[in-house]
Amino acid sequence: MDSKAYVSGPWEDVRDSGISPLNQSELSSDLAKREEFISGARLMGLVGRARELKPQQLRLADVCAVGQQFVGVLLPRRSAKTTSLFALALGRCAERMDYAVAYTACTSGGKARDRFRKDIVPVLEKVYPDPDSRPFKIRKAGGSERIEFDNGSIFQVLPPMGESYRGDSFDLVILDEAGEATAAMTEDLLGAILPTTDTREDAQIIVAGTAAPFRDGNLLWDTLKDGRDGKASTAIIEYAAPDSTNMDDLEDWDLVVPLVLAAHPGIGTLTTLEKMQANYEKITPAQFAAEYLSIFGNSGAATGLINSQLWTLAGDDGALPSVPDTFGLAMSVHPDGLGASLAAAWRVDGVAHVGLLWHSTRPAGLVARALAVAREHRVAIVHDGQASATTVEADILARERPRPRMAPQLWGPVSTAASLFVKELDAMNMRHYSQPAFDEAVRVAVKRGTATSNKWGFGRPRKDPSADITPLEAAALALYYYDEAKPRPKLKPSFG
Repeated sequence: MDSKAYVSGPWEDVRDSGISPLNQSELSSDLAKREEFISGARLMGLVGRARELKPQQLRLADVCAVGQQFVGVLLPRRSAKTTSLFALALGRCAERMDYAVAYTACTSGGKARDRFRKDIVPVLEKVYPDPDSRPFKIRKAGGSERIEFDNGSIFQVLPPMGESYRGDSFDLVILDEAGEATAAMTEDLLGAILPTTDTREDAQIIVAGTAAPFRDGNLLWDTLKDGRDGKASTAIIEYAAPDSTNMDDLEDWDLVVPLVLAAHPGIGTLTTLEKMQANYEKITPAQFAAEYLSIFGNSGAATGLINSQLWTLAGDDGALPSVPDTFGLAMSVHPDGLGASLAAAWRVDGVAHVGLLWHSTRPAGLVARALAVAREHRVAIVHDGQASATTVEADILARERPRPRMAPQLWGPVSTAASLFVKELDAMNMRHYSQPAFDEAVRVAVKRGTATSNKWGFGRPRKDPSADITPLEAAALALYYYDEAKPRPKLKPSFG
């Protein structure tokens, strides 16, 4: 393939022949920068011998070529994300004098080195089999992996630690797998990387990866959001299904197909629908959503207890439906009276359904609502019998006449209820409804235990004891009691 003919002729036609990204910033038409990308693609063995660049690769190159300081890149697995970034970086090194690139995988230093050894070195050695005639030198020593170009440019692999960057200067930094970066890693990396670009004109930081289970504090999501919001310093290219996608959209392969075709740019070139279906049948819907549809979780930063992405996928955008004839009913009150909840739980074909029947920032009104529901449906009112604030309300209910059936639970069942809730969500065997108070409780909840037991329950963050997790506490107890009081239906194999 003649690069000049390719760039000046069919570039836009090829680029625009693929699916459109969900979000994208301005595209460059700079021919020189396209030539650089072609140069890198040649080094990576992506062109020539009947090999052609794919539409999303050209689009990525044009987005990065505009020159913003930051670029957010979101592409699903099997769409040539990392390969394209390598081509971009190596092309700039080959065509520019004294151009310095650092590549980091935010998973681990070992992962970055592994990508270098497996994805770059073999290809370069194949394209240039004679070491003496290469316009670069490949350094493979552990911890010092890099490519030194004859023109003074360098491509080096660094671990995801700020200390690795200090004292250097870079024209381009690629932070791959950025969705995996913890808040601490993000702070450490950016604190060290940003000063390394201060003295380099037109320096650029590319933040790339696949979707993560949470958004708040996520390096990749924050960069993408800046791009979505049109921040002048940030470009974006984002291939993904809409944020509104939920678990109901992923229950059946026939429903997934149009989502894949609209979100995955590698279908038909780098992979096939048949392979996607095989993957869909082997992994959970949540994993498929993140890896192949680029769907982020819709909650805040993960606490490590409840998977926010699974919670998002388990959501139903509609209102809570009428409770069935048989269900579990439970209440919970914040220790300081800063929130109170009445929740219901039941199962449909084995799938757990949970939702709030009542919620308030103070317990006033809980007794009346709980009493009305219990009498109308003739169900017991479940509660944590060792939680003092909740017990106060339970004692009031116990004095009502006719007296409602009360079902206080000790620490063992409370702990089992929390474990059951998390287990059912992790198994993608749960539905919940559009209730912000419930979403917030799931977002902030942490584990709490005792000094004398290995059991655990839902707790409030130590730094935020005012957090209201009563929706979660009540729902977990309601589901546990429902299962204990009623034989559990046989599960249907509904998720592949």
